[in-house]
Amino acid sequence: MPLPQSLGGGDSVPVADGKYLFYPRSASVIQDVVTDFRFTRRRSWQSGCPDFDGSFWDPIGPGPISDGSGNPPPGFDNPYDNGTIQLLTHDRAEYQSRSGTVLRFNRNSSASRTSYYCS
Repeated sequence: MPLPQSLGGGDSVPVADGKYLFYPRSASVIQDVVTDFRFTRRRSWQSGCPDFDGSFWDPIGPGPISDGSGNPPPGFDNPYDNGTIQLLTHDRAEYQSRSGTVLRFNRNSSASRTSYYCS
């Protein structure tokens, strides 16, 4: 199933030191429904967290979300990785790459995220 259409609004606001303030733009999803998801450098690898279900999400494993340089870890395609994501509970989600690699996430309670902008 495809993700619901993203919400409108501003994408980012420049802040100090070349960083930007990002706000979640994703629409709400239905729990337990598996949806198509594409990780990209801008959406996930560089910021360290995906925008999904109206929130940013923090990785909890089983491995890292980045190689430390804004690129995906082994098992994921670069510059984007196609797979599926599922809202398991209100505060837990799981992404599965087409390669079979899995990442799990906890919902971040912050309404924004500061990161470098990747074009």
